[in-house]
Amino acid sequence: MGHIDELSLFNSVLSATDIATIYNGGNGPADISSLNPVAWWRMGDGTENASGTTVYDMSDNSNNLTLYNIESPNGFVEVVPTPLFSRYSVSFDGTDDFISIPASTDFDLGTGAFTYSMWFNISDFGPIAGGGKYGGLIYRALNHRVKFQNDNKIINFATPSGELQIVNAASSLLDAWHHLAIVRDTSDNTIKCYLDAGTPTSNSMSASVDFSSAGNDILLGRQEIYWPLEGLIDEFSILDSALSASQVSDIYNSGVPIDIESLNPVGWWRMGDGTEAGSGTTVYDMSANSNNGTLNNIASPNGFVTDVP
Repeated sequence: MGHIDELSLFNSVLSATDIATIYNGGNGPADISSLNPVAWWRMGDGTENASGTTVYDMSDNSNNLTLYNIESPNGFVEVVPTPLFSRYSVSFDGTDDFISIPASTDFDLGTGAFTYSMWFNISDFGPIAGGGKYGGLIYRALNHRVKFQNDNKIINFATPSGELQIVNAASSLLDAWHHLAIVRDTSDNTIKCYLDAGTPTSNSMSASVDFSSAGNDILLGRQEIYWPLEGLIDEFSILDSALSASQVSDIYNSGVPIDIESLNPVGWWRMGDGTEAGSGTTVYDMSANSNNGTLNNIASPNGFVTDVP
């Protein structure tokens, strides 16, 4: 039971570039006629136009195939490879790479509800003076930051009212893609943290705690000049609302990023999938506010890469 699409044969060895052309960046099948296949059965998209029992060979050789014992609802169907929504992330070298996003009142969160959402795949982070290891994920101020800590299982959130251990995973969080959502819910005065849309860690948070950070840039991948991360970050967003568990689950989408435009983020940095289209040093804010970020000290092979959730 399943589906097959776009079967082709070549009487030559395809190069890595040719294969990348076929893959098309995960954005759905591409036209391969320029590669001169000796056979190319498009499974409904050829002369058959999704009708009948013939699968036409769209190469120059016309070696057509036939469907056998296939009846509705099987046969030609409109189930095709789905384009990846996220095709790029940003890679950090663990030495001095970081992203800076200029301060803005658009995401000066104050005492209101908010949500941070991001994807990460961290390989390592550095030791600190006096022992231990820290790695900066999100930094806005000493009392407004998210960091990895010590044994690769803990994520810590420093707030104006103290530090919260918001993730204490059963196993290492390194070397795999994860989704993190930090939600301040003013309806019940809590901070909730969701790792991969699982049951949240919840901590009480007084309604008077003020997360104002006017004048402070957002840094991703380190804290000030300390705690650099080695790894990848993708699809970072800020919302001025408290997402529900259901909405967090929708964003997680079983481990594959989705379009969150309908949630009205006040900042949304797609890490290569925005206007930047995987090149340059600008990380465009794809919310309505256009607070663009900048890649700092990032050079090949780091920067925009195609390793994604």
